[in-house]
Amino acid sequence: MAAIRSYAATRVDGIAADFSGSAGAGAVVAKLPTVDVLVNNVGIFEPKPFAEIPDADWYRLFEINVMSGVRLSRHYLAGMLERNWGRILFISSESGVQIPAEMVHYGRKWCTTE
Repeated sequence: MAAIRSYAATRVDGIAADFSGSAGAGAVVAKLPTVDVLVNNVGIFEPKPFAEIPDADWYRLFEINVMSGVRLSRHYLAGMLERNWGRILFISSESGVQIPAEMVHYGRKWCTTE
């Protein structure tokens, strides 16, 4: 983070958070109540055959890979609209268009956010 800050003309910050539930988004919002640019880049996967992925895994992956970005975007969008400026970015992966057979659950995430 120090190297990035040395090149920045403005404040740059990073936060480690657990996005397996809403508390992670809450921790980020508590530390940074407003932002001008939000980059959603969280994504986890476990290589498994499609038929072996239980519902619990699907829910956990969706919670982290999709809902974390939804929660943060929902919070920060209001301030961006008030200031009439802001950007919300979702970083994608080629897995959204070329899904590896053992990572259907991961590739599906990118199809939902692109």
